[in-house]
Amino acid sequence: MMKKKAIFFDIDSTLYAHRMHEIPLSAQQTLWKLKKQGHYVAIATSRCRYEITNLPKFFREFPFDGYIFDGGALAIVNGNVIHAQPIALETVQKLVQLSRKLDFVLRYSTFDEDYYDRRVSHKVRDSFFHLYLNMPLVKEYENEETFNLLAYVHDKKHRMAIHELEDEFLLTKHSDEVYEITAKGVDKSVGVNAACSYWQIPLQDTICVGDGVNDVRMLEMAGIGIAMGNGDERAKTAADMICPDIEENGIQQVFEALEMLEEEKE
Repeated sequence: MMKKKAIFFDIDSTLYAHRMHEIPLSAQQTLWKLKKQGHYVAIATSRCRYEITNLPKFFREFPFDGYIFDGGALAIVNGNVIHAQPIALETVQKLVQLSRKLDFVLRYSTFDEDYYDRRVSHKVRDSFFHLYLNMPLVKEYENEETFNLLAYVHDKKHRMAIHELEDEFLLTKHSDEVYEITAKGVDKSVGVNAACSYWQIPLQDTICVGDGVNDVRMLEMAGIGIAMGNGDERAKTAADMICPDIEENGIQQVFEALEMLEEEKE
C-alpha cells in the first residue's frame, strides 16, 4: 500500500482552465481517486477566501483537506486557521501612501474580503473578472489586517518605488504591470509546510502541482514538484516533473505516470 501523501494543487491554470471556466473532468476524477486512496488533497493558491466563491461547483463540493490562501499567508485545515501571517501594518500603510502619491491601484485582501483601494480602469476590471468571476468592492484602506496585495503598476516610476521598499516584503512579479506582495518570507511553501506539520506528514511525502512564478518555492520544497506544461518557464525549471497542459488531461496523466491512480487490490 502506498504511503500517505499530502498533495497540493494550485488553482488557476493548474486545476481551473480559464478558457472553459471549468476544471477538466479528468482532473476531477483524479482528485476523487487520490482522496479515496487516503491521501490529503489540498489547495495552494494566491487567491483569497473571497476569490474562490464563484469557482465552479466542483471546488465548492469537493472535500479538500486544507486550503492555502493568499500565496501562503493563510492556511486553513478542517475549518481551523493553523497559520496566519499578514503583511506588517506599517508596510501596508507605506504602500497605500505610495499608491495614492503615484496614482496606481492596490487590491488588498483581508481574512474575509478583498478590495480595491480606489476605482479602477475597465482593463483591470475586465482582467480581474475574467480570472475570478467576481469583483472586489472599492473601499479605501482603513488599517485592516492584510494578507496579500496586488499592485497594478503600469508605469516605470511605480515599479521603481515599490522595489525601493522590497526589503520589507516578498515581491512576486507576475508581469511588468502586476506585482503580488506578501509578508517578508511568506510564499506558498510556508503554508504547505504548516499544513504538513499539522498532519505530521514529512515534506518528502508531499506533491505540489502548479504553473506560475508564485509556485516556484513550493515546487522546489516538495518531495515531488510538478509543473504544468502550460506553465511559466521558472516553474518548469523548479519542478521535478512537467506534465501536459491543463486542457490535455495533464493532471490525470502525471498521476498515472506516478502510478497513483491504480485501484487498490483486495
